[in-house]
Amino acid sequence: MTSPETLERAVSLSQASGRIYMATADHGGLPHVAKAGSLTLLSDQKRVVFEAWSCPHTVSNLSINRWMALVILPPGKDIGYQLLGWIEDMEDVLLMDGFDPQLEAQRSVPQARKRLTM
Repeated sequence: MTSPETLERAVSLSQASGRIYMATADHGGLPHVAKAGSLTLLSDQKRVVFEAWSCPHTVSNLSINRWMALVILPPGKDIGYQLLGWIEDMEDVLLMDGFDPQLEAQRSVPQARKRLTM
C-alpha cells in the first residue's frame, strides 16, 4: 500500500509534468497503454481521480479487468511513480457524438472522456 506522503508526491508530480500514462490489460493479460490527465488526491488520502479520453480498448479492458497501472514519468527526469490499483468508479464526463458520423458508426464504443477513481 502506498503511503499518503508518497501518493501526495505522485499527484504533485502528475500535475507539474502532465505526463501520465495508464496501462490496462484484457482477460488474457494483453496490455494497452494510453495517456491520462493529471491526478487529484481525494480527501481520504488513499484514492486518486483523473480524467482521460478513453479509447475502445481501455473501456473494454476495464469492463473485464478493473486493475490498472498509472505511470507518472516527466520528460528528461530519472524519477517517476507507478501506482497500481483498482478502478472503483468510471463515469462519462464527455461523449464525442456526431463529430464524424461515418467514423462514429464504425465504433462499438463511442469515444468518451471518463473520470476514473482509483
